[in-house]
Amino acid sequence: MLLELDGLAVRRIERQADGSRLARLETADDMARACPSCGVFATRVKVVVRT
Repeated sequence: MLLELDGLAVRRIERQADGSRLARLETADDMARACPSCGVFATRVKVVVRT
């Protein structure tokens, strides 16, 4: 694991203008895309979280 963050996968890493790196992460568990009520899987991203 690159960042040792359980449940996350690195999608890509981008070099920024100042030389730093920006890691784009995604949930590694496919079940996270499923609606907890009906179980239907999402087909697109609905929220992007920045931390």
